[in-house]
Amino acid sequence: MRITQIVILVLLLAGGTFAVPCSATFGYADENGNWTETELSDIPAEAVPAGNPVPLDCEILWDGVIPYGEILKFAVIGYNDDYVWQGGWNGAARLFEMAGDGTPLWEIVFGNDNRISVAAAQTADIFYAAANNISNDAFKVHKFNHTSSTPDWVWDGAAAGYHSAYLDLPGRVDCSDDGSVFAVGGHDGDSLAVMLFHDDSPTPFLIYEDETIGGFPQHVRLTADGSKCIFTAGDYVYRVDVATGTLESTYDTGYTTYSFGVSPDGSLIAVGYGSQAVIQWDGSQYVRQFYVSNSGYNIHACAVAGDNDTIVLTWSSTGWDDIAVSLISLANGNTPLWTWEATGSSTYDDLCAWADISDDGEWIGFCSWGNYNNSHPEVMVFNRDSSTPWFGIDTEGSPYSMDLSRDGQYLCCGSKVVHANVNGSGGNVIASRIDHTTAVDSVDLFANSRDDGVLLSWSILGDTPASVSVLRGLTQNDTLTPTWSVDISGALAGSATSWLDVSVEPGVEYAYYLEVTEFDGTVSRFGPSEVIVPVAVSELALSDPYPNPANESLTIHYELTQNATVKLHIYDVAGRLVETLVSGEQTAGRHSVSWDSSASATGVYLLRLEAEGKAITKRAVISR
Repeated sequence: MRITQIVILVLLLAGGTFAVPCSATFGYADENGNWTETELSDIPAEAVPAGNPVPLDCEILWDGVIPYGEILKFAVIGYNDDYVWQGGWNGAARLFEMAGDGTPLWEIVFGNDNRISVAAAQTADIFYAAANNISNDAFKVHKFNHTSSTPDWVWDGAAAGYHSAYLDLPGRVDCSDDGSVFAVGGHDGDSLAVMLFHDDSPTPFLIYEDETIGGFPQHVRLTADGSKCIFTAGDYVYRVDVATGTLESTYDTGYTTYSFGVSPDGSLIAVGYGSQAVIQWDGSQYVRQFYVSNSGYNIHACAVAGDNDTIVLTWSSTGWDDIAVSLISLANGNTPLWTWEATGSSTYDDLCAWADISDDGEWIGFCSWGNYNNSHPEVMVFNRDSSTPWFGIDTEGSPYSMDLSRDGQYLCCGSKVVHANVNGSGGNVIASRIDHTTAVDSVDLFANSRDDGVLLSWSILGDTPASVSVLRGLTQNDTLTPTWSVDISGALAGSATSWLDVSVEPGVEYAYYLEVTEFDGTVSRFGPSEVIVPVAVSELALSDPYPNPANESLTIHYELTQNATVKLHIYDVAGRLVETLVSGEQTAGRHSVSWDSSASATGVYLLRLEAEGKAITKRAVISR
């Protein structure tokens, strides 16, 4: 399992006169897998993820409160993971700096009755907000950059004759990784519409409308490159080519499409509710691979990794009291790799709200309302290797959404200040940094002398480092120390596994170390591996076989002064050929060969080496 240090960062929005104290706690699994929670300021030194021997470094960096009246629904990470972009109900959209002090860089106030759904570009300074006023049906799309709350542009959807989809849950808007394409669902009063914008214009470059579909999309997704828009309505999944506006495919799930996850390139989708269909693009249409179901549960949120193999499904029981998280692999079919479960205490007690997964499928994040008996944190992160939560955050109330950065290093979520089943407002945005610190646990280093030098080979247990270097010293100094060791290889790639030292002298004993530099700058040395470079061969030689007498096998060493045709035969004492061990060209230097004598009778045998125009014979005895 990857060794990881985690720094928890809690972002609580400031403003207003109604203050709700935040008592966010940190949860962790002890060495026995038991869940423990404590105040962030009281993390014990022994607080570690299950199976991980490295303590965690956790602290609150800054905090604040959200004013009464607002309900936080959305929080997303954007622009190289440097910002958190927050939306919700009855209030404002706010932009936070991930490395800030908890004060929003700016906010834009939309006011009561507005639902504000947000999306942020991953690699560009682009932030979108779609706002719908439920009292007067106003519908506007705004595009921002991080420097100002003044929009770069605004599109008035109501003035253009369009109504928005319900902007009450995550997944109703999306943008490409570079922010060049933004999509939001809606309708024109009679039929479904999906509006698509380029970042440089407030006029939609494409409005996909389908008069055969009433209402509006339930979920809207864009592929990471913005080339495809994939959305759901009713029981169907639709895929539209963004450049042409062509409907490329529809897929009938047979179920309400409440849960919807799409891989970044759109190749793999998980969709459904009572049962989850896993469908894959075959070049012209989506084809079902399998169904996943869990008796007594519905799937409320899911996510698909960029590896187009790993899927996280979050389940809520039909009574909304028990929840579960399952990790699925396309290669493994509908049998989960693992499932984590939590039991609630009453009906409408707990519900899975949202889930996300890193591109490589290594890190899984999800959030739920949290149950009344507080048996688990509302926000949890898992590593692919285990169903034991890696860490969790116990929010003040119930989160509705969360976002995991593509590399799995950052997580944020928006949370109501009280349980979702309780009337109330105000809340907090919580962001955490998961520091994927690489760790080399150990190195096996081997030095082997050969004709062209000393070959260093090694194997690394743990994560691949940033670079490695081979160091060499002389053993007469007893211990290789930094003051006199010599870096003879220079920096090699962290994935390197061998290096040949050709600058050695015969008859000298060397000590080698491997110096490992990790991505966080940590430098470690492993070794030594010692070797004596033999003196050059001066004449043809055949050593006595070992062991002698032998039982099952024996080893034969011989030395060549030059490249030569070599024959090594085994004869019995009557002169009959028993076996030929070597026949062919070999280079000058030392060689060895083994003879499996298990099938030979006990007795005396002759070993005859023929090379360089000479012949040498040795005796071997097989005894049992």
